[in-house]
Parts: sequence; C-alpha cells; structure tokens
Amino acid sequence: MKQRDSEQLHTPGVSEPTDFALEDILREFGTKAAQPGETIVFAPIQDDAAKNENKARKAAIKDEQVTVYARKEKPAAIEKKAEQRRIVADTPAPVAKAPKQKPVIQPPSDAQRAARAAEKKSREKPHIQPVPQAQSIDLPTLLAQYRGKRMNSALRRIALGVLALGNLLLLCASGFSLSLLSSLSPNTLLLISTGLFLLSLLLAWEVPAQGIAGLIKLRPSAYSLFTVLAALCLVDVFRNARTDGFLYCAVANLALPFFFRALVLERTAMRTALSCLHRFESPVGVSEVTKILPNEKTLRRDKADTQEFLSRLLSPALPARVMGVYTAVALPSTLILAIFFSMRMNVAFIRGWLMLLLGAMPFAGMLAFSQPFAALTKRLAGIGGVLSGWSSARIFGKRHTILLRDEDVFPRANVTGNGMKIYGAQPATKVISYGLAALEAAQSPLASVFAAFLESQHGRHTRADSFRYYDNGGIGAQVGSDVVLIGSLSFMRVMGVYMPAGTKLRQAAYVSINGELCGVFALKYTPSASTRFGLRALLGNSNFSVILATQDFIISPDLIAAKYEVQTGSLLFPAFAERVRLSSSEAGEAARQGALIAKDNFGAFAATVAAGRTLRSSAMLSLALALFCGILGFILCTLLLAWNAMPTASPFHIACYHLLWALMTSFLSFIQLHF
Repeated sequence: MKQRDSEQLHTPGVSEPTDFALEDILREFGTKAAQPGETIVFAPIQDDAAKNENKARKAAIKDEQVTVYARKEKPAAIEKKAEQRRIVADTPAPVAKAPKQKPVIQPPSDAQRAARAAEKKSREKPHIQPVPQAQSIDLPTLLAQYRGKRMNSALRRIALGVLALGNLLLLCASGFSLSLLSSLSPNTLLLISTGLFLLSLLLAWEVPAQGIAGLIKLRPSAYSLFTVLAALCLVDVFRNARTDGFLYCAVANLALPFFFRALVLERTAMRTALSCLHRFESPVGVSEVTKILPNEKTLRRDKADTQEFLSRLLSPALPARVMGVYTAVALPSTLILAIFFSMRMNVAFIRGWLMLLLGAMPFAGMLAFSQPFAALTKRLAGIGGVLSGWSSARIFGKRHTILLRDEDVFPRANVTGNGMKIYGAQPATKVISYGLAALEAAQSPLASVFAAFLESQHGRHTRADSFRYYDNGGIGAQVGSDVVLIGSLSFMRVMGVYMPAGTKLRQAAYVSINGELCGVFALKYTPSASTRFGLRALLGNSNFSVILATQDFIISPDLIAAKYEVQTGSLLFPAFAERVRLSSSEAGEAARQGALIAKDNFGAFAATVAAGRTLRSSAMLSLALALFCGILGFILCTLLLAWNAMPTASPFHIACYHLLWALMTSFLSFIQLHF
C-alpha cells in the first residue's frame, strides 16, 4: 500500500484531493462490502497525524492481515472502549434520542384499588383504628319484640294483688299478736307463707329472671338484690323451720309487686313510645341549640333523626344505673357484715344477712324512673309527642330559652286577609304588587296574604331592588325609582307618613309609596287551641325564658295576650331586626335531639319540653328518697344487730318502714306529674 503524503494547504495550481468511493476504501483496507445481514465495525479515526503515520507503517509491514480490525476477535472491554471512541469521533452532532414508548399499563382491578387505598390510609394514620359504623335499628322489628312482651294482663295483676294482700294480713297478724296465729301450727304457717311466695314468684317470673341475668352479666340491678333476698328466704325456710320463718317470706312477697310493677311500666312505656313513633309520617325533632344566643341554650324544632332517637331511647336511664351501683355496693357490704356478726355476735348467718338485705332494699327504687316515664309517655301519645327516655329529661331539665316564631304563634293557615282600602291616585294592583315585592324581599310570612290579594285583583308581580328592616316594626324597599314602606300603624306614624283622620286599625298592614299612604290591608289572626295550651305551659314556668322571634310586624305581646288570654309579662320582645335574625337562624351541628313530635305545631312542642322537665324532677326526687330509705334502713339494721336487739325489730317493722317510704314516694311523684 502506498503511503500518502501529509495534507498541504490549498494553493492555486495544485489539484484537489481525489474523493474515494466506499468500495475503493474497502479494497484499500483489504476487505469487501458487507453482505446482507453482516455488520462491519471500523476502528476509530485518530486526528493526530503522527499516530496515523505510525499506524500506516505498521499496516505496511503486516500487510492485509492486520488491516481489518473489525474481523479480528478482541476482548470485550477493548471492543467496548473502541466503539465508544468511534461514536464520539464519528458523530458530528449529538443525535436526539428517540422518545421512549410508555409501556401499556392495564387498569387496576377494584380489589387492587381497595388494597392500595387501605395501605395508603394505614401509612398516613397508622395509630388510628377504623371505627365500625353503628348498626341501624329497625323500628318495626323492635316494636314487634316489645309487643310480644306483654306482662300487664289483668289476671296476673289481680293474682299478685291477692297474694300480696294475704301476706300483708299475715304480717299484720304477727305484728299485732292476733289470735289468728295461735290457732295455726308453725308448719301450717310455713306452708301458707312459702306457698304464697312460690306462687308469686311463678306469676312474676320476669323479676328473678332479670335479677339472675344481671348477676351473670356482672351488671347487677335492684332486681338482682331482690333475687338474692328471695333465695335466702327459701333457704331459711327449708333449713330452719321456725315459727317466725314465714315472716321473711311474707316481707319478700310484699316487695315483689313493686318490682314487678316497675318492670311492667318500663316495658309498657317503651311499647307506647315505639307505637307512637311508628304512626308518625314525618316527625319533627325538638333539639337543643347552643349557637343562636351567646352563652344560652335554646330549644327549637329541627329535622328529625329516628336512629338517634331510638339509640337514646334504648340506653339505660340514670336512676337505673344508680340503683345498679347501689346494688353492687349493698350486696358485698351486707355479706361482709353478716359474716362479721355471725362470728362475733353469735348471730345466725342467714338471718343476719336477711335482715341487712331487707333493711337496705327500697321497695320503690325501680319505680323512680319507670313510673313517671310511663305516665308521661301515655299522656304525650295523645297529642303527638314522644320522649327519648332519660335523654329528654337530661336535655329539657335545664334552663333554656325558647324561641316563638311565626308558625309557633299563628300558623299560616290562621292568618288571612280581611279586606283592603286604597288611598290616593295609585291603582290597587300597583299598591298590592309593591307591598308584595317588599314582603317577598324580606321573606315575611305576610307575603302569602298579599299574594292572595294580588291574585284576586289579577295584578302582576314586581321585584324589589333592595330592602331594609326598621326597628320600629316595618320594612322599606326600593322598587324602580319608588320608595315603598310597609308596616304597622305605629311604624307609619314614626316614619312621618300622613294618616287620614279616623285611621285606627291595628291589625292591618299599611303601604306607602314615596311617603304617601296608598293602602290599608286588614288582617285576621285566628288563635289555635294547640298554641294556647303550649303558651300556658311555658309562660307559667319560671325555668324557661320565652322570646318572641317573629318576622310578622303585626304580632306583638299585646296581640298574643288578647288572642290567647295569657299573661305575657315575662315574654321577651327584642327589636325587629333581632327578631328576624333569631327567626331565620340555622340550628348548626351542635344541636342535640331530645324528643320527636308528630305535627309541626307549638302545642306538641311545648308539651314535650314541659314533660321532659317534669320527668327529670320527678325521677330525681323519687331516686333520692329511695336511696335515703335504703341507706337509712341498712344503718338501722346494722345498729340493731350490733346491739344484739334483733328480736326488737321484727320483719313486720321492716315491712312497715319500707311501705311508708314507698307510699310517700308514689304520692310525691303523683303530685309532680299532675299538678
């Protein structure tokens, strides 16, 4: 191969370097053109002239065997570096990389989405466990369950009454030492007393069953206290057949009707409440709201939540929980004292425990809540209201402010037009249309009355551009270029509108256009019997503050006093703008529902609120008396055992003690419920 001279500068007269074709170049390097499917790799081109001359000299010595580097096998590392140098040297400009094609991703399935969402939630809040949703309560199923638990049949009541009367006669005969006992043998008295007691337990089997269930679930109640007492009475009778053994059975038999009545009243009240709720088509809730007035709790009608009502109704009442705690303390306390007296004072263990239990067991303890709740539930069912158990007593038993709105005082059906009179040159349709525009802009309840006036005159509706409230009891509006005022008679006089002589109609809406009186529209307010009942129940109760929050500028305390014949001295009457704000305010999320009413009327609302407050006061008083009776009886029996004076206090005296307290508690509860 001939060696080429080094490149010279281009000078005139010197020929240009010859261009070689690809075949000539391959022939010079001792190879041939690539066949189809064959790849030829060339060595990298060196720019240094000395290196090129050195390589050409070596190629002349080895001839054609060393010219083709691409056909010669080399180590992988050297070949890779040579290829990189060739790419850097041969490529004049970087070639843009072809964009990568995104792989086709199949959409994830529903199970994969759920798994990813759960994993993401667990990473965000790993310390919070998901709270399961409460199961919904089915009202028809629950009602069917309570309807199947009928315990108040006449035959059972009569039988228990006769048995209690028989035991009372035995106790009276023993207490007054009548000759009746002397004619009967001790075994006969034991058989009679034990037989009556067993028959009573058979008739009222729900009471010991309730007591046993409470002991098994470790949630004792007053029924559990009676169950333990009944078991001790039977054990004492069969182990110690004494002459006075029948007396303890007689006292327990006398206490059984009180516990049975409490259980019957509780289930009857639940059945009545559920039946009343089942008849409601669209119930309305009575809720406690805390955001309408600062630092005050208000009561108002709101949306009904049946599930919340049922959950509150089924929750145990406070008196029942307190009696459960009292039983949990009384049972071990009497047991410990009975063991102590049997070891130190030579007192029979069973007799000592019986006496302590009889002294600590109030007969009317479980009637503290069930009796007033059953009476009030039955009363409210007749007027379309139902309490949600102790929740109603807790909510309505506090001091509240009650808002009287337009629908509460005078429902829309009770406010009608009673004629009109037009003054000046303005047509009647224009006067009515302007007055209606102002009322509609202010969302006044009188808009429906003016709409009826406009329809009778075949007028056209007009829209107000702006409006405002006046504290004097009126509404101002801008309709086009005219200024419209609508309000009461006193409002027109304060605003300086000229009133014709003899204009004294107070139950009317006056309309003026541009300062000139244009129309007087008489209104008729018909009182409602339900509202009269509700106003008398609330205005006569000092625990409620009643605010008249009406948007109707005609309604005032004087109008309410004249229509409903009630004393309105305690009725609060704020400025007109404040009344509008209170009437249109929203309940918010802090509302607590205390009861449900069937109809959207103020009578049922007021009666339900008053009943909830009565329930709380009656239940708390009865509970306090029952606890005082039980604690005092326990202390007295403990002292008698400590003084070794057990024969002095016979079961007859203990029965008289508890009967007097039970009768006094029932009498006071009756007074609170009916007066």
